[in-house]
Formats: sequence, structure tokens, C-alpha cells
Amino acid sequence: MTKLLELIFNKIRNTEVVINKGPTDKVAEGEVREFILEDEELKKLYWFVAQAERNLERAMLKIRQRALDCAERNEDFEKSAVFTEIARELIQLGSICYSLQALFWNSFAYEFPELAGKRFEIREGWQVISNRKQEAPLSAITIGIPQELLEKIMTGNIDPQTPGKKETVH
Repeated sequence: MTKLLELIFNKIRNTEVVINKGPTDKVAEGEVREFILEDEELKKLYWFVAQAERNLERAMLKIRQRALDCAERNEDFEKSAVFTEIARELIQLGSICYSLQALFWNSFAYEFPELAGKRFEIREGWQVISNRKQEAPLSAITIGIPQELLEKIMTGNIDPQTPGKKETVH
């Protein structure tokens, strides 16, 4: 297992989320309530995504402030000793954040395939909403699989003997 995956899975496994109010955004006009998210594991994963996003935002503010400080002293921030340290932290936090976001939304899509093709978000009270006026075309971004494979699945045009498509077990 990679260090990043080990870090993420250990953190998830070993952290008890006591208070998880979830998102605070209200349902907006035009959004359609699909259901209330009740899966506690997905809620916990959502909490980790929110924490990672806050950590990344704080790091970005820190790097911006350091860059301004260097500019005031007419120093080249990218050549300063602190730049390397902050840049490394920012890259690591960005990797954690992006990985958690992908894990959450792909887990969500896996658990709720009926939402395939819809743009959906989570609102206050764990309401899962879609905006039917802006439904997305089925795509890799929407449900996390390549467009070409999705089209084959949707048309039933899958060749089980296609090289590279077999499951491999070692």
C-alpha cells in the first residue's frame, strides 16, 4: 500500500467523528431532493473531505502570506528556504484532499448508481439533491469511469475477451 493510501485509511479507521453536522448549504430553487443520506461511513468520509479542504485552504493562505512578506522585503519567494517547505506541505495536502474527494464521490456513485448521469450535491441535513435542469451527460467525471467504457456498458457492447479488460488476480 502506498504511504498516501496508508495515511488516509489509517486516519479513517482510527478516527471517531463525534460531531458531524455535514454541509450547511440550503436547498436552492431548481434543486430536487433525491433522498436523505443515511450511510454513516459516507458521512464520516464527507467529514474527512471537509477537513482536508480546510487544511488545504489554510496552507494556501499561509503560502500567499509568505509570498507577500517576501515581496515586501524584495526577496524572491521561490528561492527562499521556506518556499520548499511550504510547497512540499501544499503538495501533500493537495494530494490528500484530492484523494479523499475522489474516494468520497466515487464511493457515493458506487453506492447510488441510480444517480448516474445527474449532477448531484449534498445539502443541509444530508439531503442529496440533483438539478434536473442541468443534468450531466454520462461521463467519466459524472460517475468516475472512462467515457468509452461507459458507452460500451450502456449499449451492452462489451467484449469479455478484450485484452486488458480481464480481471487479474495474483
